[in-house]
Amino acid sequence: GQYLYEGNNSAGFSVGYSVRSKILSYGINYEHFLSQSTAGLFGLGLSARYNTNSEDILDNSAKLKTTNISGGLQLNFHFNTLDAPELIPFGGIVLGYNNAGTSYKFNSGGTPAGYDEIHKGQVYFFGQAGLRYFFSRNAAVILILGTGNTYKSAIDLGFDFKF
Repeated sequence: GQYLYEGNNSAGFSVGYSVRSKILSYGINYEHFLSQSTAGLFGLGLSARYNTNSEDILDNSAKLKTTNISGGLQLNFHFNTLDAPELIPFGGIVLGYNNAGTSYKFNSGGTPAGYDEIHKGQVYFFGQAGLRYFFSRNAAVILILGTGNTYKSAIDLGFDFKF
């Protein structure tokens, strides 16, 4: 039989890597599975991501630290009626809000003049395609490939638990 049904929920965590910016990100996901159709199942939920990165600037005399915290609604379509029921491909979108923070510090401890901390928010979107593999009735490995305006060319790997 199937591994995902109408009315199920799943929640889990993931670690992602941006091929473009070479930064790791950490995520949490929640999804509630809505009405079953012949081809599959819609899922509506929440997705949140976090990453931080430091780089040397000003001839290696200072560090620039960037942090992104984003969260939003996700809508996915899961192809849960295939011949291999434990393997469920899906695709969808995440739409939400991203807060980007930037801070500068001299290696000697001070802040460079004119380099104040900056926080800016923006609408966050992410298109994703993925694969969920259930290795037991209630636990799955999840692989997500996607891109958007904050997390570009991302590969996420994680675990999901169904309840």
